Amino acid sequence: MTTSPERLARNQSLFREVNERLLELADGSRDGPLEIVCECSLPDCTTTLAVHRNDYEAVRGQSTHFLVTSGHELLEVERVVDRRDGFTVVEKITETDFAVETDPRRDDSGE
Repeated sequence: MTTSPERLARNQSLFREVNERLLELADGSRDGPLEIVCECSLPDCTTTLAVHRNDYEAVRGQSTHFLVTSGHELLEVERVVDRRDGFTVVEKITETDFAVETDPRRDDSGE
């Protein structure tokens, strides 16, 4: 059974939202690695990643970028933009409007 690009995008946005909540719960002064969930499109993924806050923040600077476990890339809906030790950064190439609209950090003020 094939999963639609829309469903894959919803999965990815949900995982990103979970990570935003985890970040809120983390100690703000903590410089060490954060424990986050893989932001891949796979609905049954339960993988966690240890990433430094700076790496996470760099990825979150783009609404269409997501942190995934290496090997969890789905090239039919995203492209790899960076590979690091322990994770891969992907950019959505489908459902990009949805990724932007559901970004918890999206600035709706128009500024």
